Amino acid sequence: MGFVVSSGTEILEEKGIQGCWQKVAVDCWFTSTGRAIPRMVKYEDQDGCLQVLRDIQVIKQDQKNYAGIYCQRFDCRTQLEGRQYDFILLFHANEHTWDMVIRK
Repeated sequence: MGFVVSSGTEILEEKGIQGCWQKVAVDCWFTSTGRAIPRMVKYEDQDGCLQVLRDIQVIKQDQKNYAGIYCQRFDCRTQLEGRQYDFILLFHANEHTWDMVIRK
């Protein structure tokens, strides 16, 4: 007779996100319940100039597992110079860093 010991929980891994990845600085508000709300993103563009995204609308927020790396994923939208831009923000809680992914 054999026994199998299992924790009963599965860790689902997500497929990689395709697009242009960039390290960014994020101004984020945390509510009293621990919910994170990104308010502003700063990044360096291709010319080396500092760019700022404000008025960020969070469309969707999830906890994700990418290749064993846990992060918070924010699907976001903003208006810049009359155009709408959709992008993804990833918060890596262990390293306290942010990535922005612009889909092509």
